[in-house]
Amino acid sequence: PYHIQCKVYQHYPKLDELINNDRPERFQDKPIIVFHKKVRKANTKFITQDEFVSLRKEDFIKLIVKANAS
Repeated sequence: PYHIQCKVYQHYPKLDELINNDRPERFQDKPIIVFHKKVRKANTKFITQDEFVSLRKEDFIKLIVKANAS
């Protein structure tokens, strides 16, 4: 079980704040995964440049170990 946040940014987000510090108390019970989309503005529209997934290294390792155990 994880908490998931989805974000859209023109510039790169401050991942440390999102993953470690910028969470309400009720979301401290499970690790957080941040999906974020990097966009650029083209006239009146936003165009996707890339997409990323971020989480703490320890949580990534736990996820991989659990997937390999299945």
